[in-house]
Amino acid sequence: MSEHSPYNEALEAIRNTEYPQLTSGTCYLDHAGTTIPANSLLKSHLEEIQRTLYGNPHTTSPSSVATTNRIAEVRSALLLELFHDSFYHYDLIFTSGSTAAISLVTQLMTDTYGREWDYQYSINSHTSIIGQRTRTASWKVFYSPQQLMVTPLRPTLTSWPGRSNATGKCEGQHAVLSAHEAHYTLFDASALLPTATLRLDQDSPDFICLSFYKIFGYPSGLGALLIKKSDRITKLVLNYTTFAGGTVEAVSATTKFFAPKRLDTDYHGLLEHGTKAFHSILALSTAMEVHKQLYGSFERIHQHVTYISQYASQRMNTLCHSNGLPLVQLHDYEADSCIMAMTLRRSDHSLVGYADVQAAASVLGIHIRTGTLCNPGITEDLCGITSEELAQNHAAGHTCSDAKDVLNGKATGVVRISFGPMSSITDIDVWVTFLKQYFLEALPSKPLIKDTNSLQANAMELSKIVLYPIKSCAGYHVPYGTAWTVLSHGLEFDRKWAIVSLSNRSVLSQKLVHKMALIRPIIDLQERQMIIMVGHNRIVVSLDPDVSELTELENIKVCGDTITTSIYKDSRLREHLSTFLGVQCTLSILHHGHSTRFVKENSDQSWSGLKARSSSALKLNVLFSNESPFLGITNSSLAVLANKSTTKMIDPQIFRSNFIFSSDDGGSFPFSEDKWTQIVIGDCTFEILGKCRRCQMICINQHTGEKFTEPWRVLHEVRGAQGKLWFGVHMALLSGTQVKVGAPVQIRE
Repeated sequence: MSEHSPYNEALEAIRNTEYPQLTSGTCYLDHAGTTIPANSLLKSHLEEIQRTLYGNPHTTSPSSVATTNRIAEVRSALLLELFHDSFYHYDLIFTSGSTAAISLVTQLMTDTYGREWDYQYSINSHTSIIGQRTRTASWKVFYSPQQLMVTPLRPTLTSWPGRSNATGKCEGQHAVLSAHEAHYTLFDASALLPTATLRLDQDSPDFICLSFYKIFGYPSGLGALLIKKSDRITKLVLNYTTFAGGTVEAVSATTKFFAPKRLDTDYHGLLEHGTKAFHSILALSTAMEVHKQLYGSFERIHQHVTYISQYASQRMNTLCHSNGLPLVQLHDYEADSCIMAMTLRRSDHSLVGYADVQAAASVLGIHIRTGTLCNPGITEDLCGITSEELAQNHAAGHTCSDAKDVLNGKATGVVRISFGPMSSITDIDVWVTFLKQYFLEALPSKPLIKDTNSLQANAMELSKIVLYPIKSCAGYHVPYGTAWTVLSHGLEFDRKWAIVSLSNRSVLSQKLVHKMALIRPIIDLQERQMIIMVGHNRIVVSLDPDVSELTELENIKVCGDTITTSIYKDSRLREHLSTFLGVQCTLSILHHGHSTRFVKENSDQSWSGLKARSSSALKLNVLFSNESPFLGITNSSLAVLANKSTTKMIDPQIFRSNFIFSSDDGGSFPFSEDKWTQIVIGDCTFEILGKCRRCQMICINQHTGEKFTEPWRVLHEVRGAQGKLWFGVHMALLSGTQVKVGAPVQIRE
C-alpha cells in the first residue's frame, strides 16, 4: 500500500472550506461521473465576469478583443499544464464535450474518405467511441493492442481509452502507434486526466479528447480535441466540408461560394464553429489556479488517489462471509487507479444485483454509479453476456442500467466507486461499513416463514382498505363498513389522478418531491367530489369532471411509459400545487378507457415469479400505479419489522398498500404471504402475482415529508438474506365487484 497521501492532513480543512456539500454526512464516490467544483473556483470565476466586460469574440470591439486574448491565454495554459506542450506538437480545439470532440474526428475521416475507412476500438471504450462506427462501412473491436491488424494503405482510425471509465484499467498513450500514412489514432483521455497529466511527443496519438468537468468539476458542457500538427493531419482538416459562424472569410447566401479561414499553423480557427462558450473557457484559467493552490500538482493528486484506492482495496479484501467466501470481487483493478469496479456475491456465491446496492446506497447518502456505466464492453467482457443474450435481454425489456440487474444467473452490470482529489479515508470507511452492514452475512439466516400447511388454521380478515387517489400523495382510508368497488385496474379512484410537471410533462413522485406525502385527498362519494388538502388550502374537484374543465388529451411520461391524459385548466389548482411543492405543476386525470399501461408480468426484478400466471394471456390494465392493480401486506409481517425498529414502530403507510390483512388471534405467521397463490376477500377472488420489491420510497415519513433511513435498515435486517427487499404482494382481480373492511379472508395455495 502507498505509505501516505501528500496532503491528507490538510484535507479536512480543504473539504470544510471548499466543498460544503460534503460536510453534511454525504459520501461522494462518483468522481468518474464528475468531480466536485471548489468554492474558490466558482466564486473567483463569478467575480471575474462581474469585474470585466467580455464580449462576443467574433467582433473587434474592446470587449471582444479582451475575450479573444483571454481565450488564447487559456488555450496556451491548458496545453502547457495538462500536456506539457507549448503549441509545438498540438493545437487545442474547444468543443462542447468529449463526445463532440470524438464526432469531429470521425467527421474529418468521413469528409476525406466517405465510408471507405476502417474503424477499430478497444473493448474498454466508452459508448461515445463505439457509437462512431455508424459512420463507416468497416469496424471491429480489439481486446488488446497486440491484436491490432492494420491493412496497409487502407485508411484506418484506431481508438482506445487512456483509462477505462468502467474499471480504471490503463492503456498508455503509446499503446497504439500509427502504422502508415493513412492510419490515424484517437486517444480518449477523459477518465485519465482527472488524476494525471500527459507528456506529449512526436509518437503521441494524432487526436486526444477530454472533458473539463471530469477534471475540475466546472464548467460542464465544455471539452477539447487536441490535434497533432503534421502534414498528414492537415490534409484531413482541409477536407472538412462544414462551415459556420467564425470559420469563414467570405460566404455567399445565394450561391455555393464560400472561403474558409486560412489554415496557417493552427486548426482551431477552422474547426471551432459558432460562438465559443467563452465564459466557460475563461473559467478554466481560474480552475487551474485553484487546483494548484489546493493540491499543488497533478502528481500530488495522483499520489493521494493511489493512497485512497489502495486503502479501499485493502479494506474490501477483508470482507468475507461467515463461510469464508469474499463479498467483493474487483474487476481489472490497478493499484494506482481512481476507479474501482466490482461485483458483490452472497455466501452461496449468488450475485447481489447492482440495483440493490444502488438503492441502499442512495438511501444512506452514498453516491456511486452502477449498471453498464456507458461502457458496453463490460457486459460481454466482465459479465460474460454474449451478444445474442444481450439482444434477448433487450427484447425482454432490459435496458442499460435499469433494475433488471441479474438475468439468467448473470449480472447485467457492475458497481463502481471512484475517487477525486478531495476523496478521504472517511469516505472509504463509510463505504466499507455500508457493505458490512447491508451485504455481509455473518451468520446463516433463519427462515421466518413457517410450514405452510398450518397457514389455513389462521382466520384472517381485511383490517384496512387504502386507496391513493393522487399518485404519490397521501392515502384515503375507506371507512369501516363501506363497500368499495374493485375493478380490473384497481380500487375505484385509486391512482386515477397524478401531479404533472409543467416543465417536462412527467408525473411527479415522492422519490423526488417528498412533500407530496403531505397532500391529502379525501373521496366524498355522496357529493361525487374529491377534496384535496394542500397545506392550509382546500381544493375541490369533481369525481366526474366536465370536459370543459380539462385540456385536450396530452402525452405525459410515467414510470418509463408515455400515456395520454387530460390536464386540469384551473389556474388556482395549479398555483396551490406549485407553491406548496416548489415545482411548476398541476393535476392530471387518467380515464380507464384511455389507459395504455399494463402490468409487467413476471418481472425477475420486481416480482418473485412464484408461478407462471394461468391468465398470462390477459393484459392487466393499470392507471397511474407503478406495477400492479392491487398491493397487500399483513399485520404479522409489520409486527416483525416494528420489533426490530429502534422506535418499536413501523408506519404501515410507508408501504402504500391497498389492503392490510390481520388475524383475529394474531397467529398468522410473518411473511406467510410470500407463499400465497390466491386470496379470497368476502366474495372477491384475487390472484397473487408475486412479491413486491421495495425501493427507497419507504424512507419518506408520510407525516412530515422528511427522509429517514430506519425503515430501509430494518427491512434489510429482516429480509436482506432473501436477496431482494420484498415486502407485500402484488394482486390481480379474478372475480367479484366489492370489498369492505372487516370482510373475512381465505388463503388458497
